[in-house]
Amino acid sequence: MGKTLLLYALADLLKNNTVCCFSRRNGVDVSLLTDVERALREVIENHSQIDFVINMAGILERGPLCDMSYDQISSMIGVNYTGVVNIAKEAFPYLKQTAGMLLLTASSSYTRGRKDYALYSSLKAATVNMTQALSSEWHKDNVKVNCIVPARTKTPMREK
Repeated sequence: MGKTLLLYALADLLKNNTVCCFSRRNGVDVSLLTDVERALREVIENHSQIDFVINMAGILERGPLCDMSYDQISSMIGVNYTGVVNIAKEAFPYLKQTAGMLLLTASSSYTRGRKDYALYSSLKAATVNMTQALSSEWHKDNVKVNCIVPARTKTPMREK
């Protein structure tokens, strides 16, 4: 029932609004500041304001940290944490103008480190901590910050 309520809440929120979607599939890598800046600039040029930003980007590489290549580590940090920082920092001025909201996504894995999930779990914990900190920092500017922590879900990333 919680999942259904969440979906209804998001659907209701998005209803009658313009939604702009960006992802690696259409050339936006959140780990690259220039891509995030370009995406936000495109929305402003086409729609003049940004009221709500949702970041659902994430990648999961499972396995012992010592067995991961530095490319895997860098990629996970880039998408799962640097991407959060890039989006938050660059979206803030636009969200401040509209008293908007930033919605981040973590994972139930943030609650405890587990074997083969050390990097992923710690990065998701960082996202939750970032959410808490920004929520306090941005309160004075009427910008809301929240984080969705979905239960384990059958997604392509998880099945892989």
